[in-house]
Amino acid sequence: MAVKAKQKLKKLSNRSFVAKDFEALRQDLIQQARIFFPEHIQDFSEASVAGMLIDLMASIGDSLSFYLDHQFRELDPMAAVEPVNIISHVRNAGVKIFGAASAIADLTFTISVPAKLTNGTNYIPKKSALPVVLKNTVVEATNGVLFSTLEDLDFAEEDADNNLVASYSVASLDANNNPLTFNMTMTVTATSGLEIEQSFTLADQHVPFREITLSEKDVTMIRSVIDSEGDQYYEVESLSQDTVFIPVDNTDPDNFDVKSNIEMLAAPKRFIVRTDPMSRTSVIRFGSGDADTLDDDILPDPSDLSLELYGKNVIPRFSIDPASLLETQTLGISPRNTTIKVTYRHGGGANHNVSANAINLVTDLFVEFRKNPTASDALSVRTSLTVTNKNKSAGAANAPDLETLRGQIVSARTAQGRVVTREDVMARIFTMPATYGRVFRAAIAENPVNPLATTLYIISRDRDGNLTLAPDTLKKNLSKYLNEFRLISDA
Repeated sequence: MAVKAKQKLKKLSNRSFVAKDFEALRQDLIQQARIFFPEHIQDFSEASVAGMLIDLMASIGDSLSFYLDHQFRELDPMAAVEPVNIISHVRNAGVKIFGAASAIADLTFTISVPAKLTNGTNYIPKKSALPVVLKNTVVEATNGVLFSTLEDLDFAEEDADNNLVASYSVASLDANNNPLTFNMTMTVTATSGLEIEQSFTLADQHVPFREITLSEKDVTMIRSVIDSEGDQYYEVESLSQDTVFIPVDNTDPDNFDVKSNIEMLAAPKRFIVRTDPMSRTSVIRFGSGDADTLDDDILPDPSDLSLELYGKNVIPRFSIDPASLLETQTLGISPRNTTIKVTYRHGGGANHNVSANAINLVTDLFVEFRKNPTASDALSVRTSLTVTNKNKSAGAANAPDLETLRGQIVSARTAQGRVVTREDVMARIFTMPATYGRVFRAAIAENPVNPLATTLYIISRDRDGNLTLAPDTLKKNLSKYLNEFRLISDA
């Protein structure tokens, strides 16, 4: 009878799963043992064997409870504590991870140019002696930070009225008080950091999503990725993006206001950049496709992996590699049997924000004279070149920590890479790069003809800062730019 009563009691016993810490689990285990094993175990003191087993099981339960709570907490990006999980949440939310940011500075270059008499009475700078200071000219600040120019600086550039764009003033006079030399100044944008070139030799083996790690930390820009065949790989936001915007020089009369036309280019060879916020190193990841195989399908055909059962009445054991479904060129092409040459810029930090007039030393000067000056004129102009920054540089910052990246998750999740509302259109208009033209003001109105379309009005400013009609090239560029972000249902 006692056995049957014990079995009935065991069936009717309600086990509690509320206990989660060591002491609560220990008390529940002792209670269970006293109810179901009263004739076998009476001593539950800490020195007894039963006490040891109870403590051991309670400790295991306490550990399992802790790790269960820990793993559940790690699913919340705002409560996660493991760095690996925080980085995973940041990347899943679409937050772009950077290293230390570089500074931007406006550099003013000054040269001394011989004067030349024109029209019998007018003295102007001698145009044959006007140089072009090429981009990537390196200058140094007083604290040792290096800056390099981002574009060519052409002192011979003229506006639509055939006047020199560079400002100039008389520097010296001859014995008859006529201008002998002119000081000419032009301003160009420069960024801090160094630009280097690194090569990677890849074996003749197809590796989906091949990765190469750049040696330098705090990579701020990938300038070019070119293989040994001369093909260029383009950086994209994600490997599913198969087109990129490229600038083409604008040869229309409005090229002074709009320097480049925007063009769409198919990019079968592309890559993404992933930066580790802990080590601040950057990895270039290519696509998964094989350029040596024919791939006309948008997605791989799963039937290619099916088992042939012709003339069989049994199914043998076989294995399938799920990675075979990723062997498609829709995610880009993975390079093989080539040498990849990567040109990139690196370096940054808060100390790159230098004060005004702190950049005054030319370290590496790249200059061209394209109008065949005399040797003495070229030497005189080259040795007279000076540089300074009238305003302090800005934009540099140290690499963001994990808490800063975590704080960007909420805003990144609400962001979108498409145009849905009018506010989206307005925001996207002002994100178009300035080289394709700049919109000063914009307005949107209903389209009375098509309810799925809207009418966009824009206005620009001329070189003097006055309001003017937007150039036609700007309108064309803006149309191509917005077309890539609109919904399919939008007209």
